[in-house]
Amino acid sequence: MDFKKERVNSHNDWPQITLFKAERKFHELLEKKRPVKLFQQAKLRHEDNPDYQKMVGHFLNGLEALPERPDYLFDHCFTVIDRGASSLFPGKGITGIVNGLGNRLIAHSSTEWESIIDSLTRAMPLSSYRYVAKNICEAQLGCNAYSGPIVERVRKFFEPARYHQFIEKFVFGAGLTTSKPISHEAVQQAANFLKLYASGSLATKRTCAPAFRKLDMSDSSNLLSPAQRAHFLLSLYAFIARNERAHGELLSPFRTSKADLKRYESYYFLATMTYTFALGVLELRGWGGITSAEIRECCTRNLAVQEALFR
Repeated sequence: MDFKKERVNSHNDWPQITLFKAERKFHELLEKKRPVKLFQQAKLRHEDNPDYQKMVGHFLNGLEALPERPDYLFDHCFTVIDRGASSLFPGKGITGIVNGLGNRLIAHSSTEWESIIDSLTRAMPLSSYRYVAKNICEAQLGCNAYSGPIVERVRKFFEPARYHQFIEKFVFGAGLTTSKPISHEAVQQAANFLKLYASGSLATKRTCAPAFRKLDMSDSSNLLSPAQRAHFLLSLYAFIARNERAHGELLSPFRTSKADLKRYESYYFLATMTYTFALGVLELRGWGGITSAEIRECCTRNLAVQEALFR
């Protein structure tokens, strides 16, 4: 398939649309797994509050785009987080929200939200960890106009010493430069570290040479708290993905030559993750009658559906 030509043809022939390669494979997967409800929404209480109604409207707009466009559900869920939590973090903007929402939710209901974060970091596809790793590496190399803010965000999350060691090991140590594409192997190594780091689990043996002691996950002092792991999910994954989409940097994610079922899996996870945190915002605002236990159950159901569909 000539993707560039077919993209223009699809525009010109609309409303008749030719499915692209990944879209066809996804439809075939749905037929094979039929019947399956790909997304399990929470049960919300009716309220007349106009701000709450706007949030529910965003959820509905996103749900109506399924099953073909989980990326649209992600967009709307992120908007709920942004707008719904603004009064919880006055004057701090979306950066303050994604940095602090996990801590606020854990303070509200530590048992349920620590369990939710455990489930999310375990279920996050390796392709999603690869996405985060690739963005960190590209930002350090200055590969695009938005590299500076990403570097600043990642450095703040890691703290300077750990960020320096991460870059030394996975960027400079891997021989990455702007003059050649970032290799699959280099991204994979960085992604493997991020998966272990985000898990909050203590490794049974040393994972790095002494020169990279801040990256050694057998050292308990390097473990992330549940709130920091939520910060990772929201700031280093969801926020970067949202900005990339908002800046118009991406083609339709499922209509490119590199699109495959793993991309659908990543976006379904991203939609589930942001929907879960968006429900948390509703609970903090006292909207919808939703509880942390119900949010955990909803998250668990969605992750189970995706496990059955994509694995």
